[in-house]
Amino acid sequence: MNSFIQKFAISVALIALSSAPVLAQDNQNNNEPSHSPKPRPVVDTACMVKAVDTRDTAIISAFGSYSTSVQSALMARKDGLKAAWALSDTKARREALRKVWNDYRTSFRLARRTLRDARNVAWSQYKTDAKTCNGNGERDSSDNQGQDSQL
Repeated sequence: MNSFIQKFAISVALIALSSAPVLAQDNQNNNEPSHSPKPRPVVDTACMVKAVDTRDTAIISAFGSYSTSVQSALMARKDGLKAAWALSDTKARREALRKVWNDYRTSFRLARRTLRDARNVAWSQYKTDAKTCNGNGERDSSDNQGQDSQL
């Protein structure tokens, strides 16, 4: 059994020693690039400044419209609830309250949807503009779009 282990150990050692020069040659060849790196396009920074301005101006405007819509919905809700609670007939009051809350919910959802759509359009246009400016590889891109979804 001892001679078997010795023969096996010698065989492994011979295989390892005979393959070492081949592995060394492969490592030497891997240090040389097989192709030249592609040059990065030059970013037109003035173009990017304009793209950012266009995007953020659109988002600011959309948020202003959203704020106005929500204020109108809240005012209508307040006036509607006051009028509903002033009704003496229980059945009419319940119907009026239900209508006020449904109208408010519909108005609020429409305001949110309009803001979301305007934000998405602004970001979509920005991505198109950034490609034109060769700035789509920079950090100020769609990976930050989620920040605006919290508005």
